[in-house]
Amino acid sequence: MSLLHRRGTLLTVLFLALGTNAMGARLVIPGLTLESGFLVQPGPDASILYAEPRAKPGDWVLSLRAGALRVGGEALPLAEIRDTYYQIEGGALRGRVGFQSLSWGETFGFFIADLPNPRDWRDPLLLNVGFVKKPVFMGQLQWFGEASSVQAFVTPLTRHQDFLPGVETDIPGRRALDSIGRDSEAGVRASRLWDFGLDGSIFVISHLDRALVLDPGRVLSAGMTASQAVSDRWVVRTDQVWTGGAQGVDWHGVAGLDWSPDADLTVGTQIQHGPELWGASLRVARRNVADRWDLEAFCFTGLGGPSGGGSAGEFWIQPKLTYNTADGISVSLRYDWIETPGSAPKNGFFQAVTDSDRALLWVAFRY
Repeated sequence: MSLLHRRGTLLTVLFLALGTNAMGARLVIPGLTLESGFLVQPGPDASILYAEPRAKPGDWVLSLRAGALRVGGEALPLAEIRDTYYQIEGGALRGRVGFQSLSWGETFGFFIADLPNPRDWRDPLLLNVGFVKKPVFMGQLQWFGEASSVQAFVTPLTRHQDFLPGVETDIPGRRALDSIGRDSEAGVRASRLWDFGLDGSIFVISHLDRALVLDPGRVLSAGMTASQAVSDRWVVRTDQVWTGGAQGVDWHGVAGLDWSPDADLTVGTQIQHGPELWGASLRVARRNVADRWDLEAFCFTGLGGPSGGGSAGEFWIQPKLTYNTADGISVSLRYDWIETPGSAPKNGFFQAVTDSDRALLWVAFRY
């Protein structure tokens, strides 16, 4: 396995230099956040360079992403509107119109309950949920009660998910999503926090089957999320989703247990199952080390499934180190250590990723 010591040092110097030059933006756009990322993998298999500025002037949220993703020897542009919407509030109601991302799940890792947004799966290891979700233009309305809330949304035109060139589901002839009604999506979610500590929600969403990219049919998904504190240190979490369509009903589920002896340390374990991905996950996060450092590690191992599964024998560990300055700059360096069965991982979740280690550097500036 390659350790990338010299390459990681070069990336750190490069982005610290970018951070020094970008500090002048503090005087121009108050409230600006600028995030940049650079991923490098041995050989030409995968790399990414991007910038994503965000700002919140008044009742608006504005965000763009620009850059390039190189996969399989082909350079693909990254140029899209991210979360960009107008928000209005009155009494117990809040409305938003524009490009938005919704977060519904309680568990970590693969975010199975976050169904309103398609994903960018061109790199299955980029599990930063804010990065892989593709914002869609929608109207959203929320009602907030004393211990309850209801959220409803309508998406006039959804978007395709993105896959790597050459992956079976990425067929150039897939039809355009351009018909309001046929290609619209809508959903509603009701949440409540009970006095005994249970934070739960139920939801239903009518959406396109994004796995069928040539002529995606409509499916109906229903699910529930819950977290329950069983003591001042232990929390049980779960996300469960049932999706029904022409091929029958699929059931995806994640259940986990978190241990937090103090506000800065969390250790979480999870078991998840689905038609193709069965596995166990571990996450350890330590915040505010010496008031500046955040330490985190995520580990996933595939367990296969009743039908053989595609994830048996796969292993992935991802340590992450973040340094936060008093000036609103954070620098995150993470490493992906990947093990797959055999020399050509073609049947598992990591089928689009070669059996190589790699490093990723993220830099964010918040003013």
